[in-house]
Amino acid sequence: MSDAETGSQVEEKPTGRVIPFSGKLTVADVYAAIALMEPRSTKVKRWCLAIFGATLFCFFGWLSLHRLELGDRIGARMAFTGAAAPALLAAAFFTREWWYRRRAQQLYEEGTYLYSRTEGEITETSIHSRTENGEGIMHWNGFLGYRDGGEVIVLIYKEGPSYVYFARTKFASDDDWEAFRQLMHEKLQAC
Repeated sequence: MSDAETGSQVEEKPTGRVIPFSGKLTVADVYAAIALMEPRSTKVKRWCLAIFGATLFCFFGWLSLHRLELGDRIGARMAFTGAAAPALLAAAFFTREWWYRRRAQQLYEEGTYLYSRTEGEITETSIHSRTENGEGIMHWNGFLGYRDGGEVIVLIYKEGPSYVYFARTKFASDDDWEAFRQLMHEKLQAC
């Protein structure tokens, strides 16, 4: 009696190339993925604000010193106060970068699932992954698109702000990494 006659289910074997992956993400991989997901317009705005803030700080600092030279202490205090706001604006830019790096390090030290060892296979139809907590199958049609950072790729789910990170370090060879990138480019659109 065959499996079809008994009604038992047989696991479907993938057709085509199977691309294996295995390993853990590093702190640098996660930081690169976080930076990759930040919209370019936000990065440009933050740089513009930082430059503008630094320029204002220099101007008000100069004005403060100039007013002191003229003997105008009240004007010097007002100019110095005016320098504090742009200085804080410029500092906020650098603090955010520091916070991203620190958060990635904290997640790594906590041993969250993001940094757990993952292994699996990538096929023409899906990505099958296994961790110590379980396993899952992600079909290509469940993704909205991808962002490719060269050494890090972020796959974006259609539903909700969920992401899957892949780093070059999870693949055994350059051929496997390039095969994955080629398959991803065929199946998904860049976002």
